[in-house]
Amino acid sequence: AAAAAAAAKYAIARNRNVPSFSDVVRHGLFIPGKHIFTVGRNEKVLVRVTDEGLLIFKGEAYSSISAFALAVMQSKKPNRRACDGWKEVSYRGCRMDVIRLACLKRMYACGEIKEK
Repeated sequence: AAAAAAAAKYAIARNRNVPSFSDVVRHGLFIPGKHIFTVGRNEKVLVRVTDEGLLIFKGEAYSSISAFALAVMQSKKPNRRACDGWKEVSYRGCRMDVIRLACLKRMYACGEIKEK
């Protein structure tokens, strides 16, 4: 539990100009629990999202949507080195970058982050 809290805290603090997945959860745009995500074109995976915004996949905790997506992709293509999880992951047909944009707008509106 302590490691999960530390990972979630890191995800929130690392870059205040863009929302993290933990920000998306914290702002109520994604509900914690078990969900089926689509990664890439058609890889469907079961993920548990924690209250802190961690993604639990195959027993591993990911504080970043991109780290999670890369792990899924590397299970099929081990040489894969990077990916943009916000564009590679979708939920119920909606790419995560769309949800992230909604979170960004909320964070601007409440003054949590400032527009450049």
